[in-house]
Amino acid sequence: MSGLVEFLRARLDADGEWAATVLEDPGAGDLHGIARRSLSEVAAKRGLIRVWEGLRLLNQDGGYELAYGVASKALQLHAAVFADHPDYDERWRP
Repeated sequence: MSGLVEFLRARLDADGEWAATVLEDPGAGDLHGIARRSLSEVAAKRGLIRVWEGLRLLNQDGGYELAYGVASKALQLHAAVFADHPDYDERWRP
């Protein structure tokens, strides 16, 4: 799963950079709303990654298999949005 997390972070970085660039462009007009929502989505997905990381650490001692599994599936679902990216690994498909 660490490869999946690295992949997601790279995509989120790219989305965040795009949104920041759009917000800096006064001529982007209606795209400003989309860019603001994109930044919110990036922040939320980064939060999900942090939850997954916490559950991964807790699960090292056992007892959190179900929660860790659910969080892992959620990351796979988020990564599936980028399935057409050349770095996407088909083993991540939910």
